[in-house]
Amino acid sequence: MKNMMELGEYIKEHVVWSLLVFLWFIKLLFRCIPEFTYTESLFGFVILSVIVMAICITLTWNRNRNYRNLIENIILCWGVFVCITYMDLYRTRIVYVGIATAVISLLLSILVLFRRIRRRDKRYLIIKRRVENAAILWKRNSAIASLVIMVPVATSSLLYGTVLNSKAEVVKVYGDEHSLKANIEVISDIEPSRWETLSIEQKLLVAQKIVNTEARFYGVTHEILVGTDDLSIGTLAYYRDSTHQIVIDLDHLANGYSYDVLSSLLHEVYHAYTWDLIKLYQKLDEEERNLLIFYDASVYVKEFADYKDGDENFYAYYTQLAEIHAREAGETESLEYIKAINEYLGIELDVDMDEFSCLQEYIDYISKE
Repeated sequence: MKNMMELGEYIKEHVVWSLLVFLWFIKLLFRCIPEFTYTESLFGFVILSVIVMAICITLTWNRNRNYRNLIENIILCWGVFVCITYMDLYRTRIVYVGIATAVISLLLSILVLFRRIRRRDKRYLIIKRRVENAAILWKRNSAIASLVIMVPVATSSLLYGTVLNSKAEVVKVYGDEHSLKANIEVISDIEPSRWETLSIEQKLLVAQKIVNTEARFYGVTHEILVGTDDLSIGTLAYYRDSTHQIVIDLDHLANGYSYDVLSSLLHEVYHAYTWDLIKLYQKLDEEERNLLIFYDASVYVKEFADYKDGDENFYAYYTQLAEIHAREAGETESLEYIKAINEYLGIELDVDMDEFSCLQEYIDYISKE
C-alpha cells in the first residue's frame, strides 16, 4: 500500500490512537509482569511499547505509512507484552502460535527474497526493497499471531471477568457421574506431590471437578464455573452469584499448598449453597420461615443485605455466620476428600482419618512426618 500520511502525521497518529485504546487494554488484557509491581509493570509496558512502536514505524515509514500498518503496530505492541505476562497461563498456545508464525514467515520470506532479479542495474535497490518487504511480512504475521493469542484472553476477561477458566465440563444437573467416587482419578491430583507437577490449566480442571462434586453434595441447582485471576491481597477466592462463578486467586492456585486450595474451593461452593438457601427462604410464607430448619437462612439474608467485606472490617467479616459455616465446610469437607484420595492412591497413615477434626490438624500431622 502507498503512503497515506506524512511522517510527522504518521507518528502523531500512533501516539493518539495508542492513548485512546490504552484504557481498553488496561481493562481487558493488562497484567503485571511476573515479580514486578503494578507501577513497575505499567512503566515496563510503556517502555516496551515505545521500543516496539519505534521499530515498527522505522520499518514502514518509507512506503507504508497507512492506517493498516498503524493498527498492526499497536496490536504488535500489545502482543509482545501479553506474551511476556501471560506465558505462565498460555505457554502452550503462545509457543505453538509462535512456532507456526515463524515457519510461515520464514517460508514466505524465502519466496520474497530469492526470486530471480531481472534488473541487474538495480540489484541493490531490489534486494533492499525485498528485505524491507520481508521484515514487514514478519511484522504483519506477528500482529496476526498476537490477535490469535489475545482474542481468547480478552473474550474471557470481557465475558467472565477472569483471565483463564476451566476447560472441564460445567453442568447444571449434578448426577451420580459427578460423585467423588466417579471422579477420584482426576480429583486425586490435588494430592500435594501430584499437584505441584500440574500446569495452571490442569489445576483448573481438577478444581472444576472438585466444585462439581461438592455442588452435587449440596444439591446446588445451577452450574458453577471455576476461573482464575489476580485478586487483591488477602483474597484467596470468592463466589459471584450473579454469574455462578468461583474465582480463585492465580498465585493461590499456582503456588498455594494444594489442600489449602481444596479448602478454598469447598468454602466457595458452600457460599453457592448459601445463595440457594437464601433464594428458597425468600419464596416461603412468613409462617414457613419460622421453622427452625430455616434459621440459618434467615441470618444469611440479613448478613448478605449488609455484607461486611474483610478489607473494611476483618473481625466483622470473619464472625458472620455465612463465613463461619463456609470455613467449617472447607475445613471438614476437605478431610472427606483427602480420605478418599489416600485410599485411592494407597497412602497409609498411622492414625485414622476420623481422628482429625479439621484440615489444619491433618496438615500439621503430615508435616511432622
